[in-house]
Amino acid sequence: AFHSLERCALPVIAAVNGVAYGGGTEIVLFCDFVLASAEHARFAFREIRVGLQPGYGLVRGPEIIGRQWTKYLALTGDIVDARKAKEIGFVQEVVHHDVLLDEALAIAGRIAANPPTAVRVGKRFVNRDTPGGGLRETMEATAILFTTEDHKEGVRAFLEKRDPEFTGR
Repeated sequence: AFHSLERCALPVIAAVNGVAYGGGTEIVLFCDFVLASAEHARFAFREIRVGLQPGYGLVRGPEIIGRQWTKYLALTGDIVDARKAKEIGFVQEVVHHDVLLDEALAIAGRIAANPPTAVRVGKRFVNRDTPGGGLRETMEATAILFTTEDHKEGVRAFLEKRDPEFTGR
């Protein structure tokens, strides 16, 4: 699914008007442009809180927001708002939620007014080095994390609305 966004011949524009945690944040990393609601958009890799890591986020994050911010978000599970997301390079535009979709459609219109072949070539060329690198490894690591006692405890604690007690197993 992530690579489908990247390989799509047409540019993919994300208009985030709410919570994009975990997989939602990872999906946004694979989009070509990201607009976010100033009032409602929130981003986070919350997987750490249940003993996991955002596999694809760890692959694309360093390219989009840098190594330090990827580690910060992946290791803390902290939530960032739209303005902070723009500051770190995750989001291109922050707009009021009532014009979010209009702004995304306006960008799409400007792109659509250009020659389609040039748009496809531009997107493909910028993304030329992205397929594959690190994905197999992160899928294997994620599969291992799903089998840990810490992951089971993290999920139980989440469902029971309590703090988890991780043991390192």
